[in-house]
Amino acid sequence: MSTPNHLKKEEAGQSIIDWKDGHRRFGEVDSKLECLFARELPNSFKNFIV
Repeated sequence: MSTPNHLKKEEAGQSIIDWKDGHRRFGEVDSKLECLFARELPNSFKNFIV
């Protein structure tokens, strides 16, 4: 059974928001490197984020 596209977009969009907010689900990394930059959500994703 495949996941509908709108759910994939919702999950991907929420993960970008969570990454930028430092959500704990991404954990902490012991590194001197900078955190990766998450690009803005594409407009086609924004309709699926609550």
